Amino acid sequence: MVSLAFISAVIVMQKSSQGALRQDMTKMEWTKEAHDLQYLGKDRPYVSVRRFPTGAELAEWYLGCSFSPKLTWHESVDAAKQAGELVMRISK
Repeated sequence: MVSLAFISAVIVMQKSSQGALRQDMTKMEWTKEAHDLQYLGKDRPYVSVRRFPTGAELAEWYLGCSFSPKLTWHESVDAAKQAGELVMRISK
C-alpha cells in the first residue's frame, strides 16, 4: 500500500518540476531553418514546423506518439510557430 506521505511528495515534485519547465520555456528558441524544417524544444514534448509553398505544417511530438505526431495546417510559417509556442506553453 502506498503511503499518503509518498503521494504528497510525488505531487509536490510534479508541481515544482512543472514550474521549472515553464521557466525553461522562456529560454526556448526555434532552431535555424534547415531543409524547410524548424524545431522548438529538445525533449518530448516538442514541436516542428515544415514550410510548404502554400503554407506550413505544425507537428506536435509528445511522449507516446511514436512516429505519428498530431499534425495541423497553417496559412504561414509564422502562424504555425505561434500555434507551436502555445502548445509548448500548455504542455509544459
